[in-house]
Amino acid sequence: MTDSLQSWNSMHALSERILRTNSATDELERWCRDNAIGDGQIVALCDGDARPEALDDESLEALYPYQCRDKTTFRKVRLATAGIAVVDALNWFFPDNLSSDIREQLETSETPFGRAIRHLNPKRRPFLVRRCTPAQLVDAAQSIDPTAVAFEHRAVVYRDDDVPLAVVHEHFRAILVYRFPELLPTSEKGDLLRSAATRKSIRSGGVSSFLVLARDRQDGRYR
Repeated sequence: MTDSLQSWNSMHALSERILRTNSATDELERWCRDNAIGDGQIVALCDGDARPEALDDESLEALYPYQCRDKTTFRKVRLATAGIAVVDALNWFFPDNLSSDIREQLETSETPFGRAIRHLNPKRRPFLVRRCTPAQLVDAAQSIDPTAVAFEHRAVVYRDDDVPLAVVHEHFRAILVYRFPELLPTSEKGDLLRSAATRKSIRSGGVSSFLVLARDRQDGRYR
């Protein structure tokens, strides 16, 4: 099996695992621990200078019939482990549907959204998936840009009583499926990941050429 196909299979497996879970944060932490990425603890690094963005039409459609155009608070964050950024995320949450202590956590700490709302028994309902092809993930020299976007998920997060809590757009970086030489000691992998990421320019978005897999919001099956 070629390196590109192996890396793509790893990417596909991680994407599917996150689609099946109600906590992307928990699944990311498991993946990072299993693959020696960072320290296995995910924190949210908020961009306090980010200009608020409006919800796009697909997100508004996914929220229907809930009306929310003027009810959201916008956050732009990077999810990172031990200084290694693994996800770039946009989060529109509904403060009226969250308690004051959760809102305070989101405003003043590095707590990821999924961890802040964990006690609400949240449910994620994906409505859009984009994944790169094997050729897009690994170039002709069998090299991966660890900061590039490997796949994207968009989902509505609901409380256990079906009250919407947030819309999330998550861009998962290729560093999550970065392959190491077979004999490289586990202790050196985190340093190599940080070094590889530093050497590359930071890129966000750029997913228009990705494969698009729309999901049915009711039962989670592919359309």
